[in-house]
Amino acid sequence: MASVKELLVDSLKELIEAELKEFHWRLMNANHKCISKSEMEKADIFDTVDKVVLCFGQEEAVKIMVDILRKMKQNDLAEQLENEHKQAQAEGNMKTSVPVGELQNFLKTHKNNMTKKAKFIFEGNKESDTDLKTVYTELFITEGDKKDVNHEHEILKIDDIFGNKKTQDKQIKCNDILTELRKNNEEKIVLTKGVAGIGKTVSVHKFILDWAEGNTNQDIDCVFLLPFREINVIKDKEVNLHEFLLKFYPELKNLEKSKLYKEHKLAFIFDGLDESRLPLNFKSETLNTVEERASVDVLFTSLVKGKLLPSALVWVTSRPAAANQIPPRYVGLFICFVHLSVQEFLAAVHVFLCYLNKNKQELQFFFDESKENITLQELLQKAVNKAMRSERGHLDLFLRFLMGISLESSQNLLKGLIKHTKDTSVSIRQTTEYIKRAQNMHGISDEAIVNLFYCLLELKDQSLYEEIQSYLSSDAHPGRDLSSSMCTVLTSVLLMSEKVLDEFNPKRFTSSQADYKRLVPAVRCCRKALFDGCGLDEACCETLSSALESSNSHLTELDLSNNHLQDSGVKLLSDGLKSSHCRLNILRFSICNLTAHSCESLSSVLQSSNSVLRELDLSKNDLQDSGVKLLSEGLKSPNSKLEILRFEFQILD
Repeated sequence: MASVKELLVDSLKELIEAELKEFHWRLMNANHKCISKSEMEKADIFDTVDKVVLCFGQEEAVKIMVDILRKMKQNDLAEQLENEHKQAQAEGNMKTSVPVGELQNFLKTHKNNMTKKAKFIFEGNKESDTDLKTVYTELFITEGDKKDVNHEHEILKIDDIFGNKKTQDKQIKCNDILTELRKNNEEKIVLTKGVAGIGKTVSVHKFILDWAEGNTNQDIDCVFLLPFREINVIKDKEVNLHEFLLKFYPELKNLEKSKLYKEHKLAFIFDGLDESRLPLNFKSETLNTVEERASVDVLFTSLVKGKLLPSALVWVTSRPAAANQIPPRYVGLFICFVHLSVQEFLAAVHVFLCYLNKNKQELQFFFDESKENITLQELLQKAVNKAMRSERGHLDLFLRFLMGISLESSQNLLKGLIKHTKDTSVSIRQTTEYIKRAQNMHGISDEAIVNLFYCLLELKDQSLYEEIQSYLSSDAHPGRDLSSSMCTVLTSVLLMSEKVLDEFNPKRFTSSQADYKRLVPAVRCCRKALFDGCGLDEACCETLSSALESSNSHLTELDLSNNHLQDSGVKLLSDGLKSSHCRLNILRFSICNLTAHSCESLSSVLQSSNSVLRELDLSKNDLQDSGVKLLSEGLKSPNSKLEILRFEFQILD
């Protein structure tokens, strides 16, 4: 039985030179994204068949060739190809001894097995495995240039990122790594590189878990994870593809004659190229069918070359130093994994070097109009503006690093990159004043305010920090209200410090109800919080509930009297009050527009085994008899620890 490639080659052999040129022309016009003119100009019939099958798979390749032959009026040849292909398919089906149901059962079982395999990861010193979802952190993954695969080492090429905004904003998500390859009709493999411990293997597990749970990449029927560390054990064996996979997935045992390899979309993930002990000889022989046997090295290189199972997707991970073992011509999307903090630091270094080297073109990213002479002061101020306008805050870390690198003391630490340090003291002083003004701009987000505060610290300006510390160290009112931005920074300073306040009263710092709300998160850092009459609402209750649920919650007394919390706010708070981390003993809800519905929520709190409430003030609320009855149910609970309950204008039956 002839293979599909043989049938296609035989058909093209019937064409004379002029007809083959016409075939190439029609092929390029119909499939220009995958078939380039330069490739077809040099292609013989064998190259043409390889290219078509690689781009579209065997079945689609036959359809495309039949269609083009008919357009060329080669109807007899088209019909012959079509009939021979149908005959080959029929013969192949007769030889298939594996029932369809058995293959479907394998595919379903395989997904379940891969879920179990990917769900947990082993972390260094820990004795047990860790749930992937609890530790997974999204990495900044970016597409690299394949021509640089042999020249890059442990750093990401930054130049293109600041070339234009489109590139700057582009981020490839882990689950889209193979999608990008298919979208671009790439016939190559995906090679991802990143330094040790950055998360290459964890990202592979996340990709597999999301696929196995049915969330992403559902056009892929089967994913095989193949760590090089385990491949090394069988590196001297001679096997075909099925026998190779059996070493890792014994459940494939009876499926060699199934349609798994011919009709299903497969993805092979080879993890840890840097650990491989294969010779990786890409000049050796090549396997073309799944039945052929060869060394494991030949099998792997054949998959990478796209000769063995060309419709399959191949993903290889590696440390940068080992990545050049795969020739660049076989790599398509060359992708880098970089922690966002590393990415942003390198970007900041790059921008500062561009400033020192007067590389104006690279710096135009920060300017709305073309700028000839760029001073450091202008660059830093424009960077501040750019970061503040970013909705995602993706330039925040970059901005902090840029500020820090601009200091002369930091330049001395980068002598390997910076040949001559520059006195930047005047620009730094001007930038510091600009940032302080920017913090009070109308409409600036709390996140941007906090980031600018950290930028000031990078510039060695401690004035705001010292001012806040002086307010916190004194029990008296500072004599003037803090600005909105200062209230935001104060909250941030408290959250970042390990200090726990005995009492936190927002009225010490401001008289603005809007700013009281900015200070609500600070309840995480105190034992007693006095937010009575602060104009708090339901949204604030969500923040408070989250603080009570925090594992490092210190709050034991909370006064929320005279706020418009309503029943919905109390319901939100009740979730935090029932948390095993909650330490709250005293809670005041006087004059909060509460009804019997709040009593239902609070009754469930009193009945909770986690509740440690000892004093509850519900005075001056319209609880009604029904509310009091609900509270009495909670008080009867053996879990209730309540000693004092205050309410007014109610009579217990």
